[in-house]
Amino acid sequence: MTKKKQELSRGAGVLMPISALPSPYGIGTLGRESYRFADFLEEIGCTYWQILPVGPTSFGDSP
Repeated sequence: MTKKKQELSRGAGVLMPISALPSPYGIGTLGRESYRFADFLEEIGCTYWQILPVGPTSFGDSP
């Protein structure tokens, strides 16, 4: 039986909450800023954007 070599690919990314994006509201949204940021990540070769937290923020827009 021949063993098949498993290929692993690598990826780069960032861990950043949406609320950290700049916006006219003082806290990031899934609007234009998030699309611009995703385009920027693609330009620099990032594959992942892990978004945390996905629930509502607390007082003062803090996660």
